[in-house]
Amino acid sequence: MKKLSMSCVTLCACFLLLLHPTQAQNISACVSIDSPGEYIVQQDFFTDLQDDQVKQGFKGCIWIRSDNVIIDGAGYTLRCHETQQCRPAIFSSLFNNITIKNGNFEATSLGVQLQGGDDAKIQNCTFRKMSNYASAGVGLFIYSFTNVIIENVNVYDMTTSIVGQKAQQFGISIISGINVEIKNAIIKNIYCLNTGPILCVGFQLIGCRNVVANNLSISDMYSQLAADIIAINVDSCAGVS
Repeated sequence: MKKLSMSCVTLCACFLLLLHPTQAQNISACVSIDSPGEYIVQQDFFTDLQDDQVKQGFKGCIWIRSDNVIIDGAGYTLRCHETQQCRPAIFSSLFNNITIKNGNFEATSLGVQLQGGDDAKIQNCTFRKMSNYASAGVGLFIYSFTNVIIENVNVYDMTTSIVGQKAQQFGISIISGINVEIKNAIIKNIYCLNTGPILCVGFQLIGCRNVVANNLSISDMYSQLAADIIAINVDSCAGVS
């Protein structure tokens, strides 16, 4: 019997992958993602962690711990019960090629947090009612990430109502980002209602390089008593347009 050449074996393997691509996996509750692939949300669910997940040190309800991950929210909503067991709805640190799309995030102190990686896309997502109970709320937080695309993102109805302590509210915050492109982002209805010191910022860039923003809209920011309201805060950045 003749032996198959290595090139033939490789070609056959590629052909089989085309016929049977890796199947997307379903998400219906908080989970740790440890393998590359596409993950599709199947229903609305709460982002409060279970006791065993807290003990395991979960950093987010959907805790991404792999490169090359796609999270498709499929139009469903991830919502917090407003307890201290809420973490970011989606969290990733030190991983690359992360896509989050078609998701709705509501009533948690932080919607999506990505940090310390390369190549991220956040597309067609909505962040609403962040920080109803926490002293700080951020819709989308990007930290120390390179090559980021934020496209068709809405942040609205964010209310801080903590009494007697400093509260901070950010629609979108990007710190130490490099090569960032924003396409079509709407930030509106940011309300600061508590009686303590408040900082409300619609869109924030700190220590970023090469940022392009197209169609960024910020409107309807309101404060009660003495509050610092800043629609756009840019600090220590270069190449912002």
